Amino acid sequence: NSFCTLLEPHRSMGNSTSSSVSFSSGMAAIRAGAVPLDDHTTWALVFGADPTLAEIYAIADNHTLRMLRRCSPANLAVLVYKCVSVLHDATSLKDGEAVKVGDLPMLRTALRLLARLVPMILEELPPLPEDAEPVTEHPYAHEFAQRLLDEGRRCDRQDTCFPPLEEGRTLGETLVDVVVASGSTAGFCVGSSQIQKFSCTADHPNVDAGRLWAVGVGNITAAPLHTDAQTHRNRLALLRCLVSLMAGQTYRPNVLVRDAVRARLLSINTPRIATLVSSLLGTVSSYVAAGVAPYSSHWVGEAEDCVHRAAEVLVVALDAGDFHPPRDAAATRVMNTAAEQEDEASRGPSAARDATAAAGAEDNETDDRDDPEASAARDDAPAHMAAPNTEGDVVTADAASEAASNDEGAASTGSSPAAAAPSGPFRPDVSKHAFWGVIAAMTRREAHSVMTGIVRLMENYVAAGNTYFPGSQRLLPGHTFYFALFWLLVEKAPNLARAVLSDKALTRRALTALLSFGMQGTLVASKHPNLQLCMSVLATLSTYRTFATALNHPFNEWVPFKYESFTGSYADFLLICLHTVALKRQPWVVGVHHMVFAVLNNVAPYVTSICSVSAVKLVNLLQYMSSETYLRERPLHPRLLPKLVIALASFVQYQSVGSTSLIYALVRNRAAVKMLVDSAHNADLGLPRDYFRDPHVFTLHCTAQAADEELTMMLKDEPDADVVDLLRRVTLVGKIPVPHPLRVLTFSPSPASDAWRTSWLWSLVFTHNFPHIVDASRVRIFNVAVRGPAQPQEQRK
Repeated sequence: NSFCTLLEPHRSMGNSTSSSVSFSSGMAAIRAGAVPLDDHTTWALVFGADPTLAEIYAIADNHTLRMLRRCSPANLAVLVYKCVSVLHDATSLKDGEAVKVGDLPMLRTALRLLARLVPMILEELPPLPEDAEPVTEHPYAHEFAQRLLDEGRRCDRQDTCFPPLEEGRTLGETLVDVVVASGSTAGFCVGSSQIQKFSCTADHPNVDAGRLWAVGVGNITAAPLHTDAQTHRNRLALLRCLVSLMAGQTYRPNVLVRDAVRARLLSINTPRIATLVSSLLGTVSSYVAAGVAPYSSHWVGEAEDCVHRAAEVLVVALDAGDFHPPRDAAATRVMNTAAEQEDEASRGPSAARDATAAAGAEDNETDDRDDPEASAARDDAPAHMAAPNTEGDVVTADAASEAASNDEGAASTGSSPAAAAPSGPFRPDVSKHAFWGVIAAMTRREAHSVMTGIVRLMENYVAAGNTYFPGSQRLLPGHTFYFALFWLLVEKAPNLARAVLSDKALTRRALTALLSFGMQGTLVASKHPNLQLCMSVLATLSTYRTFATALNHPFNEWVPFKYESFTGSYADFLLICLHTVALKRQPWVVGVHHMVFAVLNNVAPYVTSICSVSAVKLVNLLQYMSSETYLRERPLHPRLLPKLVIALASFVQYQSVGSTSLIYALVRNRAAVKMLVDSAHNADLGLPRDYFRDPHVFTLHCTAQAADEELTMMLKDEPDADVVDLLRRVTLVGKIPVPHPLRVLTFSPSPASDAWRTSWLWSLVFTHNFPHIVDASRVRIFNVAVRGPAQPQEQRK
């Protein structure tokens, strides 16, 4: 009864040409007529050949499969059912058994065939081309996916049903289950020695720690799991199949069946899904792009493509869902450890924690994302909401005006009327998202291990720009997926954001990689998603105090882009990069300006020292943004200037000793302060009402005036002294206003920004899988207009 006996005459097939001929013969037999399930000869030709994915796509092309579904859907249904049954037999082995080596080609072919067939059977059948010969369509051609996957019917004239593979499950559910289960099948995707009984940890009761692909979530203390080239090929076939199962939007979707397939794949109720998710996270986080010896970092082994595809699956799956804190007692105990409570308490000074601000739009001046009840209360709050701060004053935020300011092509972060909001990306209706469920249950050590591995992959982008052999690396294919994965994890999972920030060295490494990746978006319009990703991550991380304090460390890194040389800290490096972005006027850069100034506002109170280069740039930026030309250029600009003023006032009030260079720059450039005061008195520039009475404007004015007076007096006594040294001895206590309550600016993504991110991620998936997922026959790159002297104009695509 073993399915493996069918391959005995064909196990010796070797080269690609013979496998292609054998597979082509089997597909020709399926096109010619109905093939019984017990026709061992035909099925041995199909599954014993071990063709590559490219060969399958070349032989079973779009036209062939559509005609097969249109005229003979029963033949196509038998092929799909046979693929599922092959995988079902392999994944149903008992404990202690493993797949035989000779059976591996059969399983790989089944996965590759499903990767090819599933998008085709889920699409709405397109009409025939106008120049095609008319054919008689089968009555079940347009209902093929629903009748096969939901009802298990053969789609033949008698409308018979296939024998069920699993009682109580449809064929579509069984298809997803066996594909997922193949990831933990001993002898296929895990080593043959990993066949012990189910074992798990207390934190991950659904993860089989003995069948993971790599050390990581659920098995962090075990020895590294060694794999060979054939195991990587098996995993690669599985990962490509998973991407195809989730690529329902590749073709015109059949909504009913597509939602059911993807929801089953992401559901926590799918058997062995937690083990697969843990394996994917471990595969990505445990990979090291550098070689094992000097000068070997450009030959990194065969696991590189497998890591790339694992990141693809994680990105697509995590984008189709949201993080939810665990509700069970064990997971809650893990999430609320004493260390994490300490991190929560250290996220901001008491003034910032007590200064509750308005909910809503572009800047939500609060930081309660880790408190579900507080977050719910904030989301339900009206657009104009105020709360007292420690001084008894009221801090308000105009949500409507902030939302209206996002007319520059940026992703809106404000609250807008529900009727005008576009629909967000697809969200499957599942009881619990399997991928986010595993992430929510991770321990502190596991979270740190995962984020460290992802940051290490992000650093490959920096190392690849170094052309010197010692320490150089080859740029990994699909490197953008690692940055996108980091973006999703940090933005949606607070426990992973805290895991990064708990390690100051890791925080600085992540900052260097993010800015190296994002600054490319300021130069080329096609790379504007890089800048959007970078600023979104920084806007999220900057709401934590530990992020800013980690930047007070000397900067001596090499980065693959040009910047003005300086001697200072990582905070100076960040300020210089933010200054560069703020001066850019390209439409794709203007869209992230509100995030630039939010990051600047959040880190300013905790930067202990500013170098002269960054100080001069900030003051010059103040002068530029205070000009009437800038304030009248765009409706967004009058709302950006107050954020810059608040940041500069925070530097002076909270870190006056370390801001000596900034104070000196204000003294030297009194024109910038004068221009700011003049603009604040001009009510026609769109600045907030009574802005000239703003305490932050008054702080900068008093700082420049008091420092100038003190320097004048001190230079009379010490005319040869260094001005900056004199400023270090100047005290501004009693001469400038008391420090203002700190406000943390956070951003709430709108449905439009979520939809943009989803479409961008899928464009990456299609680009890296072209033409294996994308229907190349429907791609139109340009139009050619043919004109003749006596002919009417023709357009050819």
